[in-house]
Amino acid sequence: MDKTPVVIFHNGESNYLKINCEITSQNNNVVVISDSENKHLDKIDNVQFIHYEDVFDRDKADHYKEFFVPYNTVESKWVWLWYLRVFVLHDYLIKSKNEKIFHIDSDNILLKNVSNFYYNFDNAYVIPPEWNKNLMEASIHFSLNDLNFYKMFIKLYEDIFINKSKFNLIEEKIKYHEKFGDGGICDMTLFYLIYKENMVNVDNLLIPRNYKGIKHVVMDNINSPQGHISLDQYETRKGQIKIYKNKKKEQNLIFDKVKKEYYSVINIHFQGTAKKLMNESLKGNFIY
Repeated sequence: MDKTPVVIFHNGESNYLKINCEITSQNNNVVVISDSENKHLDKIDNVQFIHYEDVFDRDKADHYKEFFVPYNTVESKWVWLWYLRVFVLHDYLIKSKNEKIFHIDSDNILLKNVSNFYYNFDNAYVIPPEWNKNLMEASIHFSLNDLNFYKMFIKLYEDIFINKSKFNLIEEKIKYHEKFGDGGICDMTLFYLIYKENMVNVDNLLIPRNYKGIKHVVMDNINSPQGHISLDQYETRKGQIKIYKNKKKEQNLIFDKVKKEYYSVINIHFQGTAKKLMNESLKGNFIY
């Protein structure tokens, strides 16, 4: 396929966003949707900057915010920002007239041209196994999405927060977090429900896939060794997934301890405290 744009929505300036753009843009066309603090990023080859005010429908977002309830132990303003990101991406897809986009979190670098890979459906993202029935999480830290996905997200948001016709889908999870704390309802809950309720067909990127005779996989989180069959699937070192370089084949590899084989990793997700690793020295640590 042609190079489908890789879109990053980010609020506020941060050095790790710049590092991400410099690495990811080596193989992909990157669009950064942000505020004016990040306008300078369009000086990087293959990076386009768009001010979020130029693409999203503020009146509609304000309407959705009127009905927003966080149901989460995380501070409300951050939980709302997670939802807002999806509304902005929806509006960007319409205005850009792209059929699909790839989306990545600003702390998730891409090491490959992700347009080269085959995807089973028009929507693909990370869906961990249901280790806990109240987990109800899926992630678009790396994802392929079409407009229908974003429309279904908005419909589900309306059915949960506005008309409450599907509020029952999150009631048990709300009670769980009221009792045990640590998290709650968020955009990841809705991504999971879109998949679980068969609102769109989703290709689970946590499952390794073949490309040109090599098995590739999407990393969930460098701090977590979970894969598609085990919470402790990948080899770690000092609490993080260990990454090997194969210079001869130009690959970055992670080792599956369950299947006893290496996979070429498509991305590295520096979630949480791992963001501090996203500095200038990072650019020399991997093959891309």
